[in-house]
Amino acid sequence: MFQHFPLDIQLEILLYLSLQDILNARATCRSLYSATEHRTVWQYAISAIVGSSIRAHTSLLSNGDLRRETLKVARLQTLWCMEDVEPTSVITLTCPENVKFARIIPGSDWLVVASDNGSLRLRNIRTNQASLSTPSVAPFLEYLTCEVLSSGEDNVVLSTGTDLDGTSHLLLHRVDLTVPSLEVVVSLTFPEKILTATAGLNLILYASTAGEDELVVARSFGGDRPAEQVVMDIDAFTTLEDSTMALLGSHRFFVSNSYGFAIFEMPPMTPVQVIDHHSAISVEPFWFLDCDLLVYPPIISHVDWMHRSPNVMILDYHCLHILSGIPPLHRTISLPTRDDGDVTAIGTRHAAWWNPMVSPPLSAPGVTIRICTFPMIHGGSHLEEASAEEFPVRVGSLLVDEPEDQTPESISLDEWAGRLCILFRGESDSEDKTIMLLDIL
Repeated sequence: MFQHFPLDIQLEILLYLSLQDILNARATCRSLYSATEHRTVWQYAISAIVGSSIRAHTSLLSNGDLRRETLKVARLQTLWCMEDVEPTSVITLTCPENVKFARIIPGSDWLVVASDNGSLRLRNIRTNQASLSTPSVAPFLEYLTCEVLSSGEDNVVLSTGTDLDGTSHLLLHRVDLTVPSLEVVVSLTFPEKILTATAGLNLILYASTAGEDELVVARSFGGDRPAEQVVMDIDAFTTLEDSTMALLGSHRFFVSNSYGFAIFEMPPMTPVQVIDHHSAISVEPFWFLDCDLLVYPPIISHVDWMHRSPNVMILDYHCLHILSGIPPLHRTISLPTRDDGDVTAIGTRHAAWWNPMVSPPLSAPGVTIRICTFPMIHGGSHLEEASAEEFPVRVGSLLVDEPEDQTPESISLDEWAGRLCILFRGESDSEDKTIMLLDIL
């Protein structure tokens, strides 16, 4: 009977099936096999696992490659939720003692390595090929940060730090893996302290002190048009110290700190001028929720900009905060285990952390990396009305053979490639460090 339905009705039915049901249907008869060959079926199947952000990355895949990619991420989703998983591949690299971060470029075999003088270098984990280092910013930077972020179709590297003279530096590099190289697209230097920063959608957003005030600046980059910006004096928190920001679109951003959560709408931008706190526009929060957080700066999931009402996950000690929709609904879910881990990486639907108090099994000496899988949120009133069983937070673990006399310093996660990058430091500041790449599939 199924084969007598028009193709659009067949596809509509198949979109209600789970991935396992789709695989079972393919084995039933030629008609169902033919219907499940349609690209729409696999696009929806992978979106149900990953979210709508994956569509941009799979648009150029053939139907066969899309089907294989769907099965791969489904397998990864299962592995991330399992206990005591051992990696299928381990690559170990040595790096100088002044390296502070090693971040994965998602979907590639490349890392960006950041040193304490602000210089960056791309490094291929398979061939050990490396790009030329970017120029050092200063002999030494305090409060160094380095994050790989998505900005449209490009990956960018956002780094900030303060030199010993108290001057703050903010740099944004565009990643080009064909050369390979890192191209500077934004370079800012100012005497004020940088409190927090983020980037995406051809925008850079940062908060800094300005005398006794604290200002938030949104600035455009890239494209053919001259850079524009808007300077804002936001009114929601006592201070933006230890805050985390995220762009929710080209005209809206999210701020979280130990006091709670707030969403702001950006005023129109104007051509870039010297930042003057007297010209700052006062902006009231579009939405605000008072909430005491124990982890700060807060750990916020990557935002799916393809979604009209993006979901935001905030990982706290022993609980997960979920914000969904605009204005958002809020729900808190207990985590099965958090272990108060401070070395943490987070993606869109997964987080990884390490805690020295968690010991691996006696048969597997080393360290245990916890992996948390967030629930899939469908939005609307479903978030408030659904039972706790409909929002399972699954926690698995990965066993890592720790280098001798070294401990994890930072973690980077490529959740849909099944890869973790851990930077280990030794007991002495003069010792070389170890970068370990682990694949679970």
